[in-house]
Amino acid sequence: MLKNLRKVTVSAEPYVNETRYIVKTEKPVLKGGFIAKVSKETGLTEKEKELFGGKTPRIIFSAPDTLILVVPSSDPKICREYMSIFLKWLDTRYWEALEQIKEYGKITV
Repeated sequence: MLKNLRKVTVSAEPYVNETRYIVKTEKPVLKGGFIAKVSKETGLTEKEKELFGGKTPRIIFSAPDTLILVVPSSDPKICREYMSIFLKWLDTRYWEALEQIKEYGKITV
């Protein structure tokens, strides 16, 4: 249970060189492209590169309440550490950034 996103479930599918995480949230606010944008703007991408030797996780599916995230590691310790960081980031920095989307819709003619 997270403060802003509320109930979140996470399941993992380990592969040889990566782990795929399926993240489902109670609040339908997941936007794959916006997550990528905000992660660069807030420094999450740099932390990812540190953890994964220059590589970054990638989103292969995004719906308002579901995200499939490919983490470039099959080491359970590193994956757990990253997913803890990612979920905290999603519930704070990403959540706060959602307000920016309203700015794109303020169109005057």
